[in-house]
Amino acid sequence: MYLHATQADRCLRGLTLALLVCCGCNTLDAASQDIGVDAGPVIASGFEPNTALLDRSGSLVLSGTDLQSGFDWAQDLEAATGAQRVTIQFQGGTDQQRRAWLTDDPVQRGNRTICFELREPNVGGQKGRVQANLYDTFGFSRFSQRIRLYLGDGFSELRDANVTFDWLTLFELWNNPNWTDDPWPFRISVNLIRQDPDRHELVLGAHGQTYTDGRWENVWEVIATDQPIAVETWTALELEFVEGNASTGRFVVRRIEPAAATLLDVTNWTHHPDDANPDGLTHLNPFKLYTSAELINGLHDLGTSLSVCWDDWQFEAVPR
Repeated sequence: MYLHATQADRCLRGLTLALLVCCGCNTLDAASQDIGVDAGPVIASGFEPNTALLDRSGSLVLSGTDLQSGFDWAQDLEAATGAQRVTIQFQGGTDQQRRAWLTDDPVQRGNRTICFELREPNVGGQKGRVQANLYDTFGFSRFSQRIRLYLGDGFSELRDANVTFDWLTLFELWNNPNWTDDPWPFRISVNLIRQDPDRHELVLGAHGQTYTDGRWENVWEVIATDQPIAVETWTALELEFVEGNASTGRFVVRRIEPAAATLLDVTNWTHHPDDANPDGLTHLNPFKLYTSAELINGLHDLGTSLSVCWDDWQFEAVPR
């Protein structure tokens, strides 16, 4: 299933962006105000029939043309982002330890989704990773993403067990990556968090971090303490990003349904504070499942794995 933006949504986004450009304004005051992305070409796929995952040297590549939305994973992707492909990366391991696959919706028969699963730590026995890579784009000054997620196997156990954790990454933005020899690495990570073992709920948190001498250090951190994310039901989220400094940078996560709400709203650095010439966001993981061996092994001991499904991905961006 593909969740279409309405024409009214697009008009509002375009009007907002036009007003910002005309006024020379780089800040957005209200939490509910749209950041204003209306780039034209978009990623728009519900992973419906004719979308395929092709094996390419240990990674998978999304390919084909989504027959429902018409989105082509090669031609349309490059027009929208400059990237050549969306790959699914594991960083090692076997199919028995981790997997990504296209499958039926766990709730609605006849609807297709993409799902990630971690059964055992697949990265050197220390952590587990399955992630979508949208890398080497033309560099975004702004982007907006909508996607639905379904927290499946293992998440009810994490919600209810006597455990706390703050590392279970679902989305990650690299501005810039720490593996490309860029002098100013910076990332924004969105994690699912369990703060209090007495509260049986999972919430979202995010941090912006710089990388120095092999260590990530927080520039800012926020947690949606009183906005739990439902387990074993679909949740639609919107992420918005504006590249900027402590007063012009913006990162927002909203829940569209169920129970619409702004979960995280940050006005702060969205690139490295020492980078005097930021050149746009070129690398991001628009959806991922990445966590510690401790969580994965604990669930394995309980006879379950960790799985999440994704659907209705819409992404639009403004080049730098």
